[in-house]
Amino acid sequence: MAKHLFKKGQAPGPGRPKDSISRRSLQFADVMIKAGFDPAKGLIEAYNNAKHLFDTALDPAMKATANAQMLLAADKMAPYVYPKLSSVEFKKENPLDNMTPREKLEAMRQAIKMLEDEVEKSNSEPNLIDVGK
Repeated sequence: MAKHLFKKGQAPGPGRPKDSISRRSLQFADVMIKAGFDPAKGLIEAYNNAKHLFDTALDPAMKATANAQMLLAADKMAPYVYPKLSSVEFKKENPLDNMTPREKLEAMRQAIKMLEDEVEKSNSEPNLIDVGK
């Protein structure tokens, strides 16, 4: 198995730093700016055109197409406005995990006693369904 040539904390070597923009991306952005094209404005314009079509169309198929276009444009614009949701792991701790077997047994006895009291109480209360008979 090959050993790593780098020590902990040492830079991984030459190359473009993380999160920096590549030369090719910068060149492409420059071409778009010179051409007067703004992708955000283009998406907004596409959304507005689709909305106008949706509002004025009489044909249900045309309305469905316009609605799909609006959804697509909104979907493409959303990451610029709203952060992505991240997944969160939820772990509910079981209180019995931290108990000894004797403590668990006592907790179960108390739970059974509470249930028995509840059943006894419900048997002593008049049943509204039986009262009408």
